[in-house]
Formats: sequence, structure tokens, C-alpha cells
Amino acid sequence: MTDSVLAGCPRAVAAAGTAVPPLGRQMGPGLALLLSAPALVLRLAAELGRTAATLGLAAFALMVHRPLGARARLVPARGAAA
Repeated sequence: MTDSVLAGCPRAVAAAGTAVPPLGRQMGPGLALLLSAPALVLRLAAELGRTAATLGLAAFALMVHRPLGARARLVPARGAAA
């Protein structure tokens, strides 16, 4: 196994552990995992190539699209009447 794959294993376990506590306590560990994801994807790309990077980017996009969509629904649109 490459170093990047081995680095991703504890991250996967941490992600599973982050899902266990109540939602209010998931923010800190979840944010740390979110911020570390691009570095891991870049490392995968350097070691395994473009296909691994594409799959990693797809996983990252799936990870952030729901929280960003929920945040967008909370913020009123510009020019919308209140």
C-alpha cells in the first residue's frame, strides 16, 4: 500500500467516529476532517495518478455539497423580499 492510502485509513476511522456523537458535537471533528481532505486528495494524486484524484475530488464534493446547500437555504437570496 502507498503512504497516501495508509494515511487515509485512520482518517476513515475518524470519520466514522465523528458520526457517533450528537450533531452538536460533530462540528469540530467534522471541520478538521473537511479541512484535511484536500491535502489527502493531492497526496493521492501525486502517488496514484489522475483517476485516484478524480475519485477523491468526487468524494470531497459529495461530502460538502449537502452542508453548503443547507447553508444556502438559510441565507436569504439577494433582492428577495423579507
